[in-house]
This record gives sequence, C-alpha cells and structure tokens, in this order.
Amino acid sequence: MTQQQGHILIVDDEPAVIYTLRCILEKVGYTISSAETMAEAEAALRAGPIDVILCDMGLKGGENGTEVLKRATEIQPDAGQVMLTGYASPEDIDALETKGIAVFIKPVEMGRLLPELRRIIEQKAA
Repeated sequence: MTQQQGHILIVDDEPAVIYTLRCILEKVGYTISSAETMAEAEAALRAGPIDVILCDMGLKGGENGTEVLKRATEIQPDAGQVMLTGYASPEDIDALETKGIAVFIKPVEMGRLLPELRRIIEQKAA
C-alpha cells in the first residue's frame, strides 16, 4: 500500500533515527533525502524540491533545528515543516505551532506522523 508520492528531507544527527524513518517512509511511497547538519540540509534543499522537512530540534555542534527550518524557509518557502524532539518546553511547542510547524515528541508515533505528512503534501498540491 503506497500513499501519495512526496519528497521528504529528514534532518537528524542520529543515524538510527534517519534509518528508521527512511525505512518506514520509503515503504509507504515517499522519496527520502537526509542530512545530519545545517550545511547538509541546505545542500539537499538546493538540490531539488522538497515537500516536507522533518527536523530534529537539537543537532550536533549546538546547531538548532529551529535555525535549520528558518534557513529552509529562505531556500524553499513552500516546503512543509515538522519538528521532532526528545523534549521541548510547552512554550517552544506553542511558538513552533504558531508558525504552522507541527511538533512530534520522540519516539514518534507513526500513526500520527503519517497522516500529518499526507495532509501537508496534499495541502501543498492543492
């Protein structure tokens, strides 16, 4: 069973998280690119259109997922954005959701994430 096609960029500094998400999302029909740093994410965004960016809030070297998404907006303003995090304060979550960025706490419930990805991609296509 495959869902609507879409290209998703996963930005996370944990290879196991990227691997797991890639396996699941490719199985349901998405094309996946991945990055572990802001520089890699920028390169992927410049390489071609991305429908949704799944980004971890905390990255190696003090890089911040919020900054990655801000930069992504400059490069591909139409790409949907989803923040993944092991922990975020209610204030941080509210601030992101106010900007239209969905927030998912790790471990991510795929039963909630998959419909959100489908919604973002369908909304973008409309």
